Amino acid sequence: MSVDKAQIDAVVAFHGHICPGIATGIRVAEAALQHVGRASQDEEVVAVCETDNCALDAIQYLVGCTAGKGNLIVERYGRNRFTFARRSDGLAIRVTARPRRPGTPEQEALVSRVRSGTAMGDDHAHFNALWQERAAAILAAPLGAVVDAERLDGYILPPKAVIEPSLTCSRCGLAVMASLTRQLDGEVICQACWQEAGSRSVHLNQIGVVKSEKPEGQSHAEARAAVAEIELLPLFAKSLTGLQPHQMLQVLWLIDRANRSFEQLQHPKGDAALPRRGIMALRTPNRPSPLGLTTVELLDIQGLTLTVKGLDAWDGSPVLDIKPYAPLWDDRP
Repeated sequence: MSVDKAQIDAVVAFHGHICPGIATGIRVAEAALQHVGRASQDEEVVAVCETDNCALDAIQYLVGCTAGKGNLIVERYGRNRFTFARRSDGLAIRVTARPRRPGTPEQEALVSRVRSGTAMGDDHAHFNALWQERAAAILAAPLGAVVDAERLDGYILPPKAVIEPSLTCSRCGLAVMASLTRQLDGEVICQACWQEAGSRSVHLNQIGVVKSEKPEGQSHAEARAAVAEIELLPLFAKSLTGLQPHQMLQVLWLIDRANRSFEQLQHPKGDAALPRRGIMALRTPNRPSPLGLTTVELLDIQGLTLTVKGLDAWDGSPVLDIKPYAPLWDDRP
């Protein structure tokens, strides 16, 4: 399916200006529509976009995937790669915009001056002309010269958008999607008020995953004797250099199944017969940042798999870091 001039003009009007980004989005949408068919009226087509640049406006307008309908998913990797999938039969196509060839040294210097705020004289006029020229070249080029498209087999579609209940934030009094709230001492707090109170989000990287057969109700003694595996991501293969079997390690992992609704005062081990204590005085997993820190014995290393003894994490729990146990720092009488 090709995109005609009237559609291009409509996309540019929707976006607000012509630029290489919106032109690229038009060609990406053109490639997508050749495979998925007509534009999505509801959620029958979903788009997973790995950038949040100008191209998204063309995809929203031409392919019908929008944030409001929940079938436009943005993953901010900064790559001009877009995946489109049809829910009716699972057909999936990945469209990647080819990298732009660098301009002349004078053109690149002009772009640098405009972006850095040091443009002078006619720089902005020349920049706008250059941008329109590049956009026109993208729109005029054969589709295969601008984007690459590949069919994906077995692609797992993202779940459909869920209309979930709203809760009222006790701080600002506004209705908030339930999944985007925190509950502290029975008080519902939205993410914005949570951050305004002084908390801020931080990003943690998963380096591996736990493989374990930990049963329900496992005792501390059983956990210390249990054997589990940690499967490291290939990205971190070199980081295992120097580890030796029977070395003691500390494993930092995410207690991903902890209850995100918690109280600052809790009964130790959930035993109502014991007086309440503050969560900073307890090892409860129900806390603001549910992180587990466990000292284990490294039994064996085979490739990217570490066999360890004493890890009390659940099967599938994300591993965030591994470091050697240092008695000088970690063993305090």
